[in-house]
Amino acid sequence: MSLFGGPMIPDSGGPMMPVRSLSTSYVGHVATGCRVPQSLNAPTAAQMMSRSRHRMAASTPTIRIGIPHWFIANTNSSAIEETVAAGAALFTGSLEYPAGTFTQLTWDGQIEPFLVPIGTFFSDPVTAPPQGAFFYIRIWRDTTVVGGGATLPCMKWPNGVDTANGEACTYGATGIADQTMGGTITNTTNGVMFSPIAIIGTTNQPSIGVVGDSRAFGLGDTFTGTSGGIGEIERAVNSNYAVMNLGVSGDQGNSFLFSNALRFSALRFCSHLICQYGINDIVTGGDSLATVQNALKNVWSYWRDPTKVFQTTLPPYTTSTDSWATLVNQTPNAAESVRVAVNDWIRTIPSGLHGFFEVANQVENSQDGGKWQVNGSAFFYTPDGVHENSTSNIAIANSGCFQLGAFTLP
Repeated sequence: MSLFGGPMIPDSGGPMMPVRSLSTSYVGHVATGCRVPQSLNAPTAAQMMSRSRHRMAASTPTIRIGIPHWFIANTNSSAIEETVAAGAALFTGSLEYPAGTFTQLTWDGQIEPFLVPIGTFFSDPVTAPPQGAFFYIRIWRDTTVVGGGATLPCMKWPNGVDTANGEACTYGATGIADQTMGGTITNTTNGVMFSPIAIIGTTNQPSIGVVGDSRAFGLGDTFTGTSGGIGEIERAVNSNYAVMNLGVSGDQGNSFLFSNALRFSALRFCSHLICQYGINDIVTGGDSLATVQNALKNVWSYWRDPTKVFQTTLPPYTTSTDSWATLVNQTPNAAESVRVAVNDWIRTIPSGLHGFFEVANQVENSQDGGKWQVNGSAFFYTPDGVHENSTSNIAIANSGCFQLGAFTLP
């Protein structure tokens, strides 16, 4: 049990694996729209009110909502590190389903418990929406009642939150009302959002955990349609399965190995893992083929069940003199030969890996061709030569390269 009320996920002791021994059901992640906080809002913004959107991917009688009081910090030029938020925060929450109907969340029976600098706090069970239904989680947090000075972790979405489908987040130094039980939340900025990291219940359906960098996170993508998915993996699988997207901008496989206990303590509620690491190790880290192979194999080995681990191939990384309108004006990164070698190695399905998803071929001019596909228009598949845009992520999702039948339970 957590301090000041509310069951919590342990935040130390190393990776904690999902339950896989049960052939019929397990306590697992059951919804979409759950992501990891990747920044702190300004220190003067001591209050925050968020409304995040989710879809029930499984049928389960009750769910519990996991609220992280930690975030991913780029602490120096070479490491992305999990960091527990400084200081305590008062918070309240609700499940909104259907829209405009609210169920108060409690933590050990308390409506207003404190988040303390420990880890992730799970609510008491609450009746789950039906499978396939969209619903909202509202969270209000405040540090002013505990003396101020605490920092609030938040989700950073440079390309916006899903405002078209009702998501919103507002924050400030004071005056942010608690709207967990009603009211229209005014969205302060499209660059900040906060959501649960996990929504758990008893399920017999697969649930997908994602680790990776900004391509998995969805940088360069924007919310389109009603599915709520973003990024090269989440878009492809969240219409069928619960997804916990823990992609982090700038992250590398070796950085994840350095700091991962809080993410793995949440990932234990997922039955399968998709790893997308590699490109930042190659381009930013300057790592050799052997070093990247070692990092990826170590990430896979943390899962301890190779029949449930998948890796994506890595799309191109190029510059362009005509905004990626043509092939001839694209120049692959200097480490292109390493990217090609890593992809060719992934396609052999190395030991420790159950399978791979051929993402690169959906956006590359040819297998190992080294350039983004083009159609003569500027920014057709990429906004910057590094990330996919909505067009390319939709193409990846529609290609069928993510074989959804590969996710099976024992």
